[in-house]
Amino acid sequence: MRVVPKYTIIFITLLVLTAMFCINWPEKQSFVPKPLWGVWKTNHDRYADRYLDISEAIFTIGQGGEKLQVLFVRRVETAPAGDWARYTLHYLDQERDSAPLQTMTFFFQHHSNGRRIRLKNQDNIVWYPESDDRRDHAKPRGIAP
Repeated sequence: MRVVPKYTIIFITLLVLTAMFCINWPEKQSFVPKPLWGVWKTNHDRYADRYLDISEAIFTIGQGGEKLQVLFVRRVETAPAGDWARYTLHYLDQERDSAPLQTMTFFFQHHSNGRRIRLKNQDNIVWYPESDDRRDHAKPRGIAP
């Protein structure tokens, strides 16, 4: 009968534990990039009393008056989209926190004329940072896909 050296058993045990640890490693959290943080408003008449408030892990949609929707961001995906960058937020809704993750996609543009956001389903409505007074003076470049 062949005897297995003690160091071989220790090495194999460490190798198995390392593999199990890597397989069960939790998914890395990704958060909303800093250039998107802040309160965003639009000049569009329909949304005059609305706003988007974006922070590191919370996306709040002001829906007029005191009504708002709070979304807890769990993951963020980014991809280029011409002159814009596409962001897809995977989130939990405050009121339905047991539901599966939902998604929201929007486009972001940052250039010499300032920062802009367009929601995926509202290409003709542009949102600007609340403190950006240049928003009325320049049209955004390109068209969001």
